[in-house]
Amino acid sequence: MQSTVFTEVKTRADRDALTRIYNRQTFDQRLMEELSRHQRYRHDLTLLMLDLDRFKAINDTHGHQMGDVVLQETARILQGSLRGTDFAARYGGEEFVVLLPHTSAEHAAILAERIRVKIAAKTFNARGKRFRVTASIGLASLAPGALDREADLVLKVDQALYQAKANG
Repeated sequence: MQSTVFTEVKTRADRDALTRIYNRQTFDQRLMEELSRHQRYRHDLTLLMLDLDRFKAINDTHGHQMGDVVLQETARILQGSLRGTDFAARYGGEEFVVLLPHTSAEHAAILAERIRVKIAAKTFNARGKRFRVTASIGLASLAPGALDREADLVLKVDQALYQAKANG
């Protein structure tokens, strides 16, 4: 009984309450672990950062409850698109991150496009009005043996996301 309560409390602490995927704090911890593995074993490590485009307009037009549905569905799409070793988390607001160990930039770009297309293909229905959502995705990768720090990788992926948004 006690271990069940511990497991439930840990899950609540590690996961985003709305989307049920990992939260920012858990992502930060996992990123440090994966960077240590990357440096020790010299494997590829790639990070995706995804932002839902014009998300404020969704909340303003269709209501915050529908915005929550969009976030939940985005999390489901992410989870359904990843391998067991990949790690998705809600980074904040309408931003998500995906940590891809043992994944080159080229393979991560293929996955990012697959995720982008799945999100764009999903149709939502709010009070009889149908709409779709798009996402921009930034990518940053560390080649085997690179000694970048966690802050460097997050900065690179953040810059890549803004570039993706600027390019439409």
